[in-house]
Amino acid sequence: MKDSDYYVSSDRRPRPKLTTPQEDENIRRAVQDDPFTNAVAIRESLHLNVTPQTIRNRLHGAGIHHRVVLPLTKR
Repeated sequence: MKDSDYYVSSDRRPRPKLTTPQEDENIRRAVQDDPFTNAVAIRESLHLNVTPQTIRNRLHGAGIHHRVVLPLTKR
C-alpha cells in the first residue's frame, strides 16, 4: 500500500482469541481450586486445544502470576 512515496497505515484487527470467555473462566477456576497445578495439566483437564503458553497468557491477563514452589529436601 504505497501512496506517493509514503506508506499508508491501514487499520489492523487483532488476532482472534483461541478461547471463549467461558473457557477463560474455567482456566481461572482450575487455578483457584489447585494453585499448584501447571498449564499442561489445566489444558488436559479442560480438554482445550491450545498451547500451554496460551493458558499462561490467560492467567497472566487475569492477574494470576503463580510460581510453583519447590519442595524442601531433607539433607
